[in-house]
Amino acid sequence: MLKKKRRIAVWITAIITTSLLGITALATTPTKPNDTWDKYASTSFAGGTGTKADPYQIATGEQLAKL
Repeated sequence: MLKKKRRIAVWITAIITTSLLGITALATTPTKPNDTWDKYASTSFAGGTGTKADPYQIATGEQLAKL
């Protein structure tokens, strides 16, 4: 009975440790977060002026990167 409890405790510890390692890996941020999309951004949108009545029109990924 004691060996079974010890085995369960070891498994729980391993699961918690593995989960925490995954969380810390996701918590890292890039050193230059604004540098990611700058190289791929378009110089203009497909249309629109950016107002509520006439919003920007986005047709490509490059235009989305500009936003």
